[in-house]
Parts: sequence; structure tokens; C-alpha cells
Amino acid sequence: MKQKKNNTFASQSVFNQLFFVTSLTIILTFIAVWFIFLAVFNNYYVQRCYKDMEKELSNIITEFEYCRFRQSQSFEGDVIKKNSTALERDFMIVNFKGMIMYSSDINSEKFESPDFATIYEKTKNGQSHFKGKAGEGFSQDCYMVSRMYNSTDGYYCIIEFSWSNQKWIDVWQFMQVFVITMLFATLVCVMILYALTKKLTSPITQMAKAAEKIGQGNFSLRLPEFQSQDLQELGQAFNDMAQSLENHEQVHNSFIANVSHELRTPMTSIGGFADGILDGTIPQSQTKKYLRIISDETKRLTRLVRAMLNLSKLESGTMELQTTKFSVVQPIVATLVTFEKRLDEKNIEIRGLDIDRIDVEADEDLIHQVMYNLIENAIKFTNKGGYIEFIFEPKIEDNMLEITIRNSGDGIASEDLLLVFDRFYKTDKSRAKDKNGVGLGLNIVRSIVHLHGGTIYADSKAGEYTEFVFTLPTD
Repeated sequence: MKQKKNNTFASQSVFNQLFFVTSLTIILTFIAVWFIFLAVFNNYYVQRCYKDMEKELSNIITEFEYCRFRQSQSFEGDVIKKNSTALERDFMIVNFKGMIMYSSDINSEKFESPDFATIYEKTKNGQSHFKGKAGEGFSQDCYMVSRMYNSTDGYYCIIEFSWSNQKWIDVWQFMQVFVITMLFATLVCVMILYALTKKLTSPITQMAKAAEKIGQGNFSLRLPEFQSQDLQELGQAFNDMAQSLENHEQVHNSFIANVSHELRTPMTSIGGFADGILDGTIPQSQTKKYLRIISDETKRLTRLVRAMLNLSKLESGTMELQTTKFSVVQPIVATLVTFEKRLDEKNIEIRGLDIDRIDVEADEDLIHQVMYNLIENAIKFTNKGGYIEFIFEPKIEDNMLEITIRNSGDGIASEDLLLVFDRFYKTDKSRAKDKNGVGLGLNIVRSIVHLHGGTIYADSKAGEYTEFVFTLPTD
């Protein structure tokens, strides 16, 4: 049952939980204050009662002396009865044996303790405050103050009584005022609490609604600024998340569109030319030419699928590194040999490879792919008669080697530099210089470099050069 209640409470909204807990705290605080007040009031009442009775007894004794001076007869009883009526208190005069000499209608048989002889002795010795029980079944507290009185025929003890029922009458009167005040204060506090709780939980409600809409695909939604610093930071984090999701959605849509385009173009060519050959639209004299185009487009599809598979492995973390120590120049030279014909056609000069052996510790096959993609990209955009330069700079403190591959040419516009590593992004929108590329090479390069714990970035100066700078581990 307890677990069920906990679950029920936990299922409530933050507003309900906060409002309930705070309201309960306020109510319990008022109850605690009430009990504390009762304890403090009881002590205060008793002390005040003793003090008032001491003053009243002093006045009565003064009146006794005045009456004795005037030689009045039986003045004690008259004075006691008069003051008892006026003060609504009871008085008693007892002798040293505890016998009652005068009384204001008190039924002395109802007193249990202390006995009046004891009160007489203790008063004589300087004690003046007493507490006893009186009433039916000795159920009522009685507070007493005593003073010694020197009469014409000896010493007597005059005792003044205050009953606890009068205390509770005073308490009840005060309690009525206190309860009304408490209820009013509680109502005001609850109203203020309701407004504050509503204001405090409003941002959470807004976030919940915003999260629901984002879950439905509305990634453009943003939260407003909040006054609280904590909520402002949370709202900013939420907006950053929404922005990230929106960017991811845009990238996802762009990826789908680009993949569709990249697949559709060669497949359309392959299908169209194959149908033309089969139905005789393309003459036999042109068959070999178009079969070569079909072969090139097939290879293009193969490269695209292979690149996408490699990228998928890199991003999913399923590609394992087979690290070895090898010369960083080795995959560069092997790649340059592959592109020897294209280098000669554009009369491109190779610079920076006349260096001593520099080793890196990495996966040689993956680094070969990095060099292949970067060098292919450099050759593609290097101007005729231009150059490709390789720069190697050891970073001893980080155990890394910084490699720069720079090529002369038109360069890359500044707005494109941050996008060159995105999937299917091509700086040459007309694709005039990049007819065979699939737009995944640089994205794969970045993934491989990051997999090795390195960094990569692109830099360019319009009309002069473009360079890619990346790092690889040496140990």
C-alpha cells in the first residue's frame, strides 16, 4: 500500500508535488508554532499569575493593617470576601496547625496536597509559590501564593488561589484569535504559494510542451529567455538541443536527397544506354562507346556504395584499427604512382618529399585511403602547371605528426571551408571539375583521422592555394 501511495505521488505533476509539499510544510509549521506557543504561554501564564497574586496579597495585608488600625471587628473575613468577589479569586487564612481560620467559600476537603500546615511552615521559611490539586477527583490544578500575616493574636498564613480552569479560559480566548489569524495567514500563504509555484513551474510546463512538439518533428521550436539563471541555462541547453536536432534533420534530409541524386544519375545513364543498345536506338558502331560509359557509371556506383559502407563502419565504431609503425611517406608515394598519368597531363610539380624517414603508428590501409582521397582532391583542383606540396611537422609534446597537403589553384571560398567535410558536399556546384566524385571522400578522411585520435581542418587563400592539415600519432 505504501509503495502504491509513493507511485501515486510520484506520478503527479511538479506543480502539484511542489504545491502540496510546501502547503503541508506551512500547515505543519503553524501546528508546531501552536504547540510551542502553548508551552511558552503556560509558563508565562503561571509566572504572571504568581506575580499578580503576590501584588494582590500585599494589597490585602495592607488593608488588614489599615482595618486593625481603625480597630474594626472581624475585618479579615470581610476583606477576604470583598477581594474574592472583586478579583474573582479564592483566599484562605490558616494557622500553624493548618486549620482554616477564614475562607472565601473554598471547600477545603477537596484539597489533596500540599496540606495547609506544610504551606504554613514553608511560607514561614521564605517559600511563597505552591501548586496543588483540587476539585472532584483532584483533577484541577491550583496555583497558590502565600504570605505570613501578623495578627493581634499571632501569626497566620494568608493563601490566594488561582484555578487552572481560568488559565484554559484565557488560552481558549487567545486560541480563537490565533486560529483565525492562522487560517487567514495560511490562506494568504497558500494563495501566494500557488502563484509562485505556478510561476516557477511554468518554464517546466513550457519545456514539456516544447519537447512534445519536437518529438512530433517541429525542430524549429525555441524556448524564451527565463529570469532564473538555472532555468535560463536549462532553457539554453534545450534550445541548443533543438538546434542540433534541426541541423541533424537538415543533414539527414540532405543526405537522403544527395544519395538519391548520386544513385539516380548513374542508374539512369546505365538504364538508358542499356535500353538504347537493346532496342537498336544506339547503332552498333557506337555500342562500344556507350558500353564504356555504362562501365564507368557502374564503377562510380561501386565507389559510392563502398564509400557509404566504410563511412557506416567508421560512424558505428565497428571498424577496428590494425596499427603498425610505418613511414608516412610510403602511402603518399604509392598514391602518387597511381595518379602518375593525371599528374603528367596537368604538369603538376610535387614538393616536400625529399625528407628523412618519419614514422607514424596507425592503420596503414586506412591512412592509405586518407592520402588517396586528399591527393585525388588536390590533383582535381590544382591548376595546370601548379604544384602539390607536402609539409611534415612533428608535435613532440603530443606525440603527433602534423601533415599538410597544399595545392595551388583557385582556392576554396571562406563560406565553404567549414562544409567541405560534410557528406556529399561539393564546392564546385556545377560539378564541372568533379564528375567522378561522390562527395564522401573528405567525410571519410575526417572520420579516419578522428578514429586515430587526430584532428583535421581545411584552409585556403583565394587564387593561391588550398591546404588540408591533419595529425597522426607517432607512438
